[in-house]
This record gives sequence, C-alpha cells and structure tokens, in this order.
Amino acid sequence: MTRILSVLPPKLTHFRTSWNNVTGPTKNIETLIERLRLEDEQLKEMTTNAEGSTNNALMARCEKQGQSSNSKQDKSALACYKCGKKGHMIKECRGKPCQKYIEYCKKKYSCNICKKKGHFAKDCESREEANKESLQVGQESLRAQTSSKDVEREGYHTL
Repeated sequence: MTRILSVLPPKLTHFRTSWNNVTGPTKNIETLIERLRLEDEQLKEMTTNAEGSTNNALMARCEKQGQSSNSKQDKSALACYKCGKKGHMIKECRGKPCQKYIEYCKKKYSCNICKKKGHFAKDCESREEANKESLQVGQESLRAQTSSKDVEREGYHTL
C-alpha cells in the first residue's frame, strides 16, 4: 500500500493525506484500490464538466460579440500560411505546403524518431536504426503473444 501511495500524482495529494488518517480493518488493499477508482472517476467527471463550461463560455462570448463561432467570415483577404494562396485558412487548406511553411515546421517541431529539430522523420538519418529496433520489438512481442496463447490453450490462465 505504501508503494501505491508513494507513486500517486501530485493532484492526489489530498487523497494520500486522507488515506493516512484511515484506521482499522477498512485500511486494506482492496479498499484502497476501490477508493482510488472512485477518485479517478470523480476527477475525470470534473475535467469533463470544466471543459464543457469553458466551451459554453466561449460560445456565449462569440455570440455576444455578434459572431457565431461557425459563421463564415470574409476570407478573401486572408492568406493561407501553408500554401500561400488567398481565400482560405490553414485548417481548410488542401494544397501542398509552400517552402516557407516547410521551413517553419522544421524549426518548430522535432523529428518523431531522433527528437531533433531541423528535419522530418521521413528524412531522418536514424530512421533505419529505429526501423530495425521496432522490428525486433515487434518480433519479441509476437513471440510473447504466441507463448501466452499456448499456455491458455493448455488450460492455464495468466494474470
């Protein structure tokens, strides 16, 4: 139980404090796990409600200003940052990215393979090494799945 309580995230500090005040036979691992599940559900519900109220507040603000968030604005003066053409925004763009946008992305975002900026994953020098590693991991995973299925067929269950 101490190990579980020590790895709880900071947002559950209040839970850890209240659990330390519990005494008697109700202070067992089953009760701890059940209370953690309930606390997690409550936090998820609070987060969902907070997001919904934020969205409602934003919608009300837009409507109050006389614009709906779904309204069509005059886009003829807007220039797309992705392709450079006028008449639409980047989220509506179907064109190929211009060189300016590509350079912007290379500076802002990191490669998904080596985590360095300045190139994309498709151009990464470390890509071949990463592909070999992922292939090995995939093969090991496949072996593990196959062996666990064999155990289940024999009538044994894994936890």
